[in-house]
Amino acid sequence: MKNILVLPLSLITFVLISLSYGCYDEEDPCQNSPNIPSINHFWTLDEGREIQQNGYYINYPDGLVITSVDTNSYVPGDQGWFDALTYEFGSEGDTIFVENCGTSDAPTYHVLASYLERIYTFGDSLDVRSDNFAISNIAVVEDLLDEPEIQVTTGEGNSFPIILTALTSTNLTLTSYFQDTFSYSWDPLNDTIYWSSFEEERRFTR
Repeated sequence: MKNILVLPLSLITFVLISLSYGCYDEEDPCQNSPNIPSINHFWTLDEGREIQQNGYYINYPDGLVITSVDTNSYVPGDQGWFDALTYEFGSEGDTIFVENCGTSDAPTYHVLASYLERIYTFGDSLDVRSDNFAISNIAVVEDLLDEPEIQVTTGEGNSFPIILTALTSTNLTLTSYFQDTFSYSWDPLNDTIYWSSFEEERRFTR
């Protein structure tokens, strides 16, 4: 005669609940993974656009008036432009670690401060610029999707910001915007405040 093991109902309930919670274990690194792509790759420019605007203020800082807009769209190799441009956002430095829970088991690393190498190609000549970058105001990795500012510091010590506008596993869009105001101080009869702005958008793939 076979022995039959009878488990108390409370124990069975405990086991079932434990198994159920095990399926949604908060310690599972894949449970809430955002699967956000990394900027830390070698990117090649596909196309760019530059917008130059000028104007004046009716009552500075209010009443901005645009008097001219000049837009130039280009691809590498167009006359007057470089033949190629690449950006490499380095992968050496402090990281935000993200477990990749997609089809690959490889983890994703987000390096927020490292080297930035920009290479411009003009025919047979190369203009290599060895800079550094730092992405600011990143508390959690999801902040990378909120158009963060990237501060670039050149090898000469100059610094300027660019915006990480869009990022996927294969596409990167960077934009920058500068505006300046000025007046004709040499003309006492003209107290108008003028302004000039420059916007640049560059789209990369890898």
